[in-house]
Amino acid sequence: MQKQMFDTVRISAVESCLGPCGSGACVTVYPDNVWYGNVIADDIDEIFNNHLKNGTPVERLQIPEDQI
Repeated sequence: MQKQMFDTVRISAVESCLGPCGSGACVTVYPDNVWYGNVIADDIDEIFNNHLKNGTPVERLQIPEDQI
């Protein structure tokens, strides 16, 4: 039986800054430790399909490691 994404993905909301506050709304993907910044609703499908389903981070949204 094929696993569904809800078997491996957990979404958690926070009510405060995750750290890089100057990067707007952030999304963090663990265990990859990839941080996305200035994320808007229109970016969610791209992050989900490219990174979570296919393992390819979305470079245009990534926060550089030295800013995390």
